Order: sequence, then structure tokens, then C-alpha cells
Amino acid sequence: MQRYLLLIEKLEIFCVSIEIYLIESPKLLSLPPQNIVSEGVSFRLFCSVQSGSKPLFFQWLKNGLILNKVPHNSYKIENFSDHSSFLVEKVIRSDSGNYSCDVRNSFGSDSQSAILIVKGLTIK
Repeated sequence: MQRYLLLIEKLEIFCVSIEIYLIESPKLLSLPPQNIVSEGVSFRLFCSVQSGSKPLFFQWLKNGLILNKVPHNSYKIENFSDHSSFLVEKVIRSDSGNYSCDVRNSFGSDSQSAILIVKGLTIK
């Protein structure tokens, strides 16, 4: 009778976890190019990021001037992690203009613009 010696080697298994982070500059969804509203109604724009690495930083401009830094009772700006909203409670004629949403991160920036035209009330 033959005997066999069976040797079992101890195997060590290592698990390696690799996380891949995509690093990309932000890309915004388009804003409606032209908005015509009547005086006295509310007007809102939503600025949404299609892609881009976080953290993201938003700012709104009117005719090239930063609105976030100018206190104004009728403007309301809310920023979130991947979108921002701009609201005018009751538009007046002087609210007409070119509004831009800018977003930036450490890797780049993007901007979208929309024109607001406010129609005045007509007296008959």
C-alpha cells in the first residue's frame, strides 16, 4: 500500500479597491434664450449642471454685473450642489436684460445666458 502526502499551502488573498474619479470642468444645460413676460408677474430661471466635478460654485449676472454681490429686494438666488435658481417676484420694466448663470469648479467654468423682455402694462 502506498501513502501519499498531500501538502496544502496557505494562500493569502488580497483585495484591492480602486476608486476612479472623473475630473471634469462643468457643463451647463441651456437656458431658454428669450423670455417675454408681462410686468408684475414672477420670473424664474433654473441653471442645471449637465456634468462636472464637485464642488461647483454658481453666480448670476445681469448685463455683465454680478447679482450675488448686489443686495436687491426683488431678486432671490438659491444655490445647491448641482443647480441654482434665480427668481424675480414681480418683474418691472427695468428688470429687462441679459441674465447669465456662471458655474465654475477647480477644472474650468461654463456660462449660459437668457434675455428677459418685460412688457409694460397698457392703459386703454
